Amino acid sequence: MRKYFSDRCRLFASVLFFVLASSVVVKHAVAYPLTDEERARLRAAIPRTFAKLEARQQVTITILGDSVSRVFTPDDLANQTIHGMHAQFATRLATEFFYPGGVRVINPLKDEPEKRDATKGAEIYLENLAIPGHSAIDAVQRITTDAFLQDPDVVMICYGINESVRDSGLDTYRRALELCIDTCQQRGVDVILLGPNIIRQSPGPTGWGLTRAHATKAAEIAKSKNVFFVDLGRGLSQRGGIPFNKDAQEGISAYTDRLDVIFKRAPEIQVEDWLHPNHTAHSSMGDQIYRELMKGRVDEEPFRLTTQTRFANDGQVAVTVLLRNVSKQARRGSLTALAMRRQLSPNDPYQSFDLKPGESKTFSLTYAKVPSPGQDEQKEPTKFYAFDPQDSKMRLSYLVADEDQSSIMDAVSALEPVGVEWKTDLLTNVTNSVRLDWSFVNGSDEAVTGRYVAQLDGNRTDGQFTLDQGQSKSFYADFSFAPRPDVVRQRMEASITLEVGGRSFEFNRHIEATRDLFLTEKVALSNYDDYLAKGSGAAELSAGEKGITLRADADDNALYLTFDFEGIGLQKLPSGSSLIADLSIDGRPANEVRTFGAVDRVRFTSAADDGFGETGHMRPGFFGNGYDKKVDERYVISKISTRTDLGRRVLVRIPRKYLFRHEWALDNIDSVLGLNVSLSLATIDPQTGEVGFPASSRYVLSSSGYYFRDARSLATLRLTNAKAPLWSVRVW
Repeated sequence: MRKYFSDRCRLFASVLFFVLASSVVVKHAVAYPLTDEERARLRAAIPRTFAKLEARQQVTITILGDSVSRVFTPDDLANQTIHGMHAQFATRLATEFFYPGGVRVINPLKDEPEKRDATKGAEIYLENLAIPGHSAIDAVQRITTDAFLQDPDVVMICYGINESVRDSGLDTYRRALELCIDTCQQRGVDVILLGPNIIRQSPGPTGWGLTRAHATKAAEIAKSKNVFFVDLGRGLSQRGGIPFNKDAQEGISAYTDRLDVIFKRAPEIQVEDWLHPNHTAHSSMGDQIYRELMKGRVDEEPFRLTTQTRFANDGQVAVTVLLRNVSKQARRGSLTALAMRRQLSPNDPYQSFDLKPGESKTFSLTYAKVPSPGQDEQKEPTKFYAFDPQDSKMRLSYLVADEDQSSIMDAVSALEPVGVEWKTDLLTNVTNSVRLDWSFVNGSDEAVTGRYVAQLDGNRTDGQFTLDQGQSKSFYADFSFAPRPDVVRQRMEASITLEVGGRSFEFNRHIEATRDLFLTEKVALSNYDDYLAKGSGAAELSAGEKGITLRADADDNALYLTFDFEGIGLQKLPSGSSLIADLSIDGRPANEVRTFGAVDRVRFTSAADDGFGETGHMRPGFFGNGYDKKVDERYVISKISTRTDLGRRVLVRIPRKYLFRHEWALDNIDSVLGLNVSLSLATIDPQTGEVGFPASSRYVLSSSGYYFRDARSLATLRLTNAKAPLWSVRVW
């Protein structure tokens, strides 16, 4: 009996081994062999990762991105990395290269699962460092602090939505992405760069193009840096054939109804969200990343689309669109021009086409500049959203749909006859003049001669220019700068008007100048709404005036910021904060401070009563890229107190050792910090009883058009009390 049982056990073990081995062989056979073309693509796109995948070694993927990468979806409004596009992509890799354990998330957020299922075996690891609301410049903070703590084999980077919504410049986007890519490549880490998904800017079909300028810029960066790129927005825009309708607007509306599915929510979710794709779209994007990595772009467009852009009358842009049918069959459909970011809106966007194989059709379109909001056009000339400061290209996009397929198509072209690229972003040590630098770029195929008028805050200079075909030539103008002695911050307007061939075109810029702050000096903050309306902020509070003042002090141990409330009380609340104070400091050394880089806000909250406030969580990198040490926020102290005159005071103390990269040369006028503060006071709506922090109850040191985490947005604090009339000037 014992022998019979033993023999049966051996037989069972043999059968089990055969079944398991067979399943392994079958699964392995499904994934392999790779074609020579696939091997070449993988070796070129992700060489380090591919070598590890082939050897079945541990592979780690790190994600840098915004709320889409954090997998904030309208399905459940929750962050679930394991169901997002990156995990979908990693799961496909795990299946292809036989990692039977699938994907495991490193350090998931609270209540997030580590794995989709409980299978065991070799796994691909996924670390999600994406943060909702962040832009590419925020990646600079991560790439110089904690992005490589898990020794990733590949870093996946996806930004562009928040830049598009905030109308941030393409040059900042480019510089941030290039710095991230360069850092990864120096470490031998692979990079997968993702273009942002499409979002809906406004009702109607023309509002689908907001992220496309950043997508085309990302594609250019990937090509120049030789990294693998996937255009997620283009992939999501492919929605199949659309029945032909001679009414172009009706035809394209059927297409955009399909695009709406990307953001479809569960019926019980009553939140409108046109930024964050749902889980189904995430699955599609993950499949797209994997498919294009393995096969490249296999969906050849049946059309070729090119544009020619030039000045038109009344400040408009005239565009000639050439659509060519490069397929072997006749095609009927619709073309719709999309708005170019917030800068240009098409006047007659809906067009139809019926093209035989090899046939082309030309569309003549005009685009109008978009007025910026909040203007009183009866009192002042209309102001428009400015073109991108350092990118003179026209980045236009179109929805193209026929009876077989539909997608977004992009065209990048020069502005004819001349475009402008501004070179000035931040000027420091300004005393009595401001120099603006720019280049004129000949976008036409012939030599161009014209005149220009450059203006800054009412001052003007003019001149002539001649540009050969395709030439870019540098120009500059010095403007006198004499701010009133009673102001410490001032907003101004700059413009360059070109006159070529009897037509003129204006390029605008916005400028903020802030007087440098010195130790022991007391300056008034500006009420945010009042500052935007008046364009200037007073140096001091007049007698009896309500407001908040700031004084900075420093010693060998700490930086101290004192805020005195004059005639302003704090709203007592039954619970919650009465005051929110946001503090930004650029503590990089002298050769880096106030240049391109990332900082973060230290947030303090406080009740109305005297006592210590609370300091928000501080990640590495708060005081500038390179600050890679974790700090204990408990020693960053805020305290609210009542003065002897019954006024309120808030004191903030930043330990000197937390600013360890700074030389801290006290009493040296060239030892500087970048600084900005924003204090928001709680209010209670008398009608509803709701608590809020409106802009009318916010006080600021500086408020430019730069993203608040961009170090160039900060004012200058000099670590001396030896005052001098020095200013910092930001151009955006």
